[in-house]
Amino acid sequence: MTDKGQTFLDAWIKQNVSYLDVGGDYLRAIVLAEKCVGEAATLGITLDELDPAAMSLEKIMHKAMHSSPKKA
Repeated sequence: MTDKGQTFLDAWIKQNVSYLDVGGDYLRAIVLAEKCVGEAATLGITLDELDPAAMSLEKIMHKAMHSSPKKA
């Protein structure tokens, strides 16, 4: 993951993974990952910059959904 990709992803998760997603299932993680990729593309950030095969975006989103609870 590039620095540009990491910065975008961190900010995107903070803005888009809400308290409603905490504890959510893997299907929700896939939806979030697809939305993230789409928004990144509009900014010229490629999938390779976000997900260089080390971990899929779905897994990143799922992990974010199951980390510390987020408040409204």
